Amino acid sequence: MNISNLSILKKVSFLVLLMGVAACAIAASGAFGLLSLGDSLRDTGAREEVAREAMDLRIDIIAISRMTYQLAFAPENAADFAAETEKRSKEMLERLPKIASTADANEKKELENIRATLNAYFDQIRTMVKVAGTDAGKQPGVMVAELNKALDGQKTVTAAVKVYSNYSAKSLANARASAISASQQTMFILVATAAISIFLGVFISVLVARRGIVNPIRILTANMAKIAKGELNEKAPGTERQDEIGEMARTLEIFRANRQHLQQMEEQDAALVSQSRDLQSSISMIVAAAAAGDFSQRIRKTYEDADLSNFSNSVNELLDNVDLGITEVRRVVASLSASDLTEDMRGSFKGAFAELQTNVNQAMSTLRGTMQSIRGAGKTITDNSSELSSSANQLARRTEQQAAALEETAAALEEITTTVRTSTERANEASKMVEQTRTSADKSGSIVRSAIDAMGRIEQSSQKIGQIISVIDEIAFQ
Repeated sequence: MNISNLSILKKVSFLVLLMGVAACAIAASGAFGLLSLGDSLRDTGAREEVAREAMDLRIDIIAISRMTYQLAFAPENAADFAAETEKRSKEMLERLPKIASTADANEKKELENIRATLNAYFDQIRTMVKVAGTDAGKQPGVMVAELNKALDGQKTVTAAVKVYSNYSAKSLANARASAISASQQTMFILVATAAISIFLGVFISVLVARRGIVNPIRILTANMAKIAKGELNEKAPGTERQDEIGEMARTLEIFRANRQHLQQMEEQDAALVSQSRDLQSSISMIVAAAAAGDFSQRIRKTYEDADLSNFSNSVNELLDNVDLGITEVRRVVASLSASDLTEDMRGSFKGAFAELQTNVNQAMSTLRGTMQSIRGAGKTITDNSSELSSSANQLARRTEQQAAALEETAAALEEITTTVRTSTERANEASKMVEQTRTSADKSGSIVRSAIDAMGRIEQSSQKIGQIISVIDEIAFQ
């Protein structure tokens, strides 16, 4: 079985299984060592507990020995000492089974000897308590003799306990040494098993990973880098593999072929991109010129691509329409500034320029009508002024006959003068409105309304002049 044909999941699963086996080996050796170490530690702990019980036993012996001294000097308390003796003897004898829990044959033999000496020692103390309760106990010599007997028993017990303690101390030391040795052995086994397992696991993992995963992926990565740089002549390695890396290689080969085809298409599109950039540059120059008020610029180059050619023609057509519309507006406004109201926008326009043409032509037509009305009003004012002057002359010749009416005539003349001045101001106002109309075609509607209002006021002034002339005529013929 070729490992390269295994899937990456199976490769990884194999490595995980291998590491699991190594971990189980480490765990098994560790469990065995820990069990052995646990037994040693439990035995050592039990022996230490027994050693503490033996120490407590020796302390109890010292305590009960001190009690015998107290009894020797206070025999009157014999009853209390009797109860205390029974209590302590019971406690001391109950320690022996605990001490015997870890004892070997020699230790058990020593413990039996301790039990016998303790019983003899307790009997001697009971005898001493009885003597203390009699009249003989009141004699110091008797109690000292009993105390000496008790001390002899205490020495015997102490010697027996000491023999046991020395032996048990050696056993405890051996148990501790055994526990330490077991722990060291367990540690060595664990370390050795772990080292061997880890070494084998790492070695096999590296071998499988490098040959089956890392190296093939590294080769594919290098091939990808070449493709990224545009080197498309080398085929992707590993396409014959049956794992995921083989799938990656086959996919990469498809990508390389597509990239090679795309590169050919990019080379074909390079010319189109160059023409597009040239067209963009030309449009930028034309837009900049139009923003500066120059609409004469055009796209002069021809393009092989039909879309670019149509687009450039559309831009030129747009500029032609804008330039023609602005040229016509400039021509009409220029004639208006030269006091020529006969010009109109000529040409065929569409959209906003058609609307602008209609508005400009209507404004010029309205201005022409307004100026004609102003001219007619001016002629009327001139005729009325001439008639007024003639009537004034006739009135002057009749001054002597019409002295009373002279004053009224003078007042009428003053009113006429005021009216004429007002008419002149209205005419000047109309003239200013015409001048403003020349400078802005957009304000033509407002100017026309102002001119019409002025004509109305001129007409009213003319009517007043006619009335004054009628009055003067009546006065003149009286």
